[in-house]
Amino acid sequence: LVSSEKKSANYILSQEGGGHVAVLAVGGPPESLDARPGALKLRVLERKGFIKLALKTGAHLVPVFSFGENELFNQVENPPGSRLRAIQDKLQKVMGLAMPL
Repeated sequence: LVSSEKKSANYILSQEGGGHVAVLAVGGPPESLDARPGALKLRVLERKGFIKLALKTGAHLVPVFSFGENELFNQVENPPGSRLRAIQDKLQKVMGLAMPL
């Protein structure tokens, strides 16, 4: 388990001999703030760095989708522009992780 920073993934995928794998949750923390039962918002188009890294290192991309994970937990309503979302966004920038409630 390593950081999802670009330099960490680059290090793993650039190792001699191949056979090294990086598994990324592409949507990251921002996507988790929109996860709730009955809703699905993917943030793939906003995140293309993993594609560039795969091209650079020659790594294969294997798309995977996890069905039903948004159905597991309810969240307090936090639409973009709300006071709660502003606090969550600020905490995410400071701490590097989202705080879904």
